[in-house]
Amino acid sequence: MSKKRIIANRINIVLVFIAIVLLILGANRIDNSQFKTAHKDVVSVFNDRVLAQNYIYKLNNLIHEKEQLFLKRGTQAASENINKEIETLIILFSETELTNNETQSFENFKNNYTDLKSKETEYFKNSYNQPIDENIINIALEEDINIIQTDLDNLALIQVSEIRTTVLDAQKSLSENELKSSIETYFLLGIGIIVLVIIFYRINKYE
Repeated sequence: MSKKRIIANRINIVLVFIAIVLLILGANRIDNSQFKTAHKDVVSVFNDRVLAQNYIYKLNNLIHEKEQLFLKRGTQAASENINKEIETLIILFSETELTNNETQSFENFKNNYTDLKSKETEYFKNSYNQPIDENIINIALEEDINIIQTDLDNLALIQVSEIRTTVLDAQKSLSENELKSSIETYFLLGIGIIVLVIIFYRINKYE
């Protein structure tokens, strides 16, 4: 075997190796792209929908606790503790990605909650200074609480709708990505076949 042919064969072997490595890297890149898309959609559903729904559930429970507090003539300290928990959840909920409908309902909730806090502050202040008609106050606070619970119900309904929309978008995105990946895979295979044909042509040329 001539020296020229030996060198040519070595070059061909290197080219085959490079072609295989490039095909493997290309396939891995496609797989990573699919994984990142799926991961992004799952994270979006969890962070912006599942967690938000959990915050709404906890807010509803706290508002119910506040309602029971007034009915049982609880203390201002107990009410303030509930308020701290509510305000923490408000901050957490505001950090999720909100749609226009969510933003509007959330703003309504915050405004109505602020009104409720003002009234309960006045309620506790007056209860220390002078006798008050508990029934009248409780009815007024009950009305505000009902409005707030309606706001939370609206937010919960929006979450259900948005979860459905997000899942459908995720499925569509995955389908499109799968089609794109298939095209890229066939493209890589085509390139690989062309490279191998060229390499084997070189081998035959030097035989």
